[in-house]
Amino acid sequence: PNKAFLISLLQQCGTAEDAPVLVSYLKDDYLKDFAMRALISIPGTDDVLLKLVSEGQNRTALAYAVEKKQLAAAEPFLLLWHNNAKGYILPPTSNMRVRNPENLKVDSVQLTAINSALAAIGGEASLHLLAKEAKKLGYVGGYANTSASYLNLVKRLAADPATSKLAVKEAKSLWKNKKLPANVHGAAFEALVKALGKDALPYLYKDLKNPDIEVRNAALLNISPLADDAVCAEIAKQAEKAGPFAVTDVLNWFGARKQTSEASWVASHITGEQTDVVRQTAMHAAGIIGGEEALGALVSMLGSRFSDDAVASLTRFNG
Repeated sequence: PNKAFLISLLQQCGTAEDAPVLVSYLKDDYLKDFAMRALISIPGTDDVLLKLVSEGQNRTALAYAVEKKQLAAAEPFLLLWHNNAKGYILPPTSNMRVRNPENLKVDSVQLTAINSALAAIGGEASLHLLAKEAKKLGYVGGYANTSASYLNLVKRLAADPATSKLAVKEAKSLWKNKKLPANVHGAAFEALVKALGKDALPYLYKDLKNPDIEVRNAALLNISPLADDAVCAEIAKQAEKAGPFAVTDVLNWFGARKQTSEASWVASHITGEQTDVVRQTAMHAAGIIGGEEALGALVSMLGSRFSDDAVASLTRFNG
């Protein structure tokens, strides 16, 4: 316990000169975790960790270290480890088992750590590998965090101008696949936004027409960082074309954002020919956003069958 405490202190004050001593403790079943955490925390230990990676011991812990230290040079070793760790894969949506040709025993804990590290530091080779494995699982399920790691890698590559073209190709393929679940579709759109910026808006406009509310709301959430007043105005127009369900989502989105530039558009959906859901959503959003038009529209609903909604919105009215 005393040694463990002293090693823990090195996480705060250790230097690269302490690395050889820490490496010696990696063979101790009790102290190895403390030593590895110290090696990760201490600056200047990259070469030491890469040497350990090349030796191939303590693979689960080293995969974690590679991820935390962002050691891109370790990718070839991780790819090799991945192939060695694979074995029987049991997709949660199927009673069938997918077996790798080598018929190796699976180490799911190790494979999870490797997948996570590949998502954090991998490049094209890692993308091809994880894409293949995620496809086997139907891009769903949590086995070894395969699908999530693949999607995280696509999004990370999309955010880097040097690899965004590769990621866009992958993301477009996922986005176009209508058989995939909403979370995968949403992750694909998120990657497109990271890579293309406002040029990804046409994908959003199509998503607003999607019957799945998760797809629509994920698209709005992912475009939020780029949604200036001009973008919001165009989204409002596209929502009108998509139908009441899209209008409802956008009204909620504007309300959550307190989108004052669209106060007039929101108020216009309180009066006139509207579905009940659209009207009630608009009233809720208007109470949050505020403005003279919203106030007038809400007051006009007093005494109607939507009076309770109007009172609730007026009670929290902004301004």
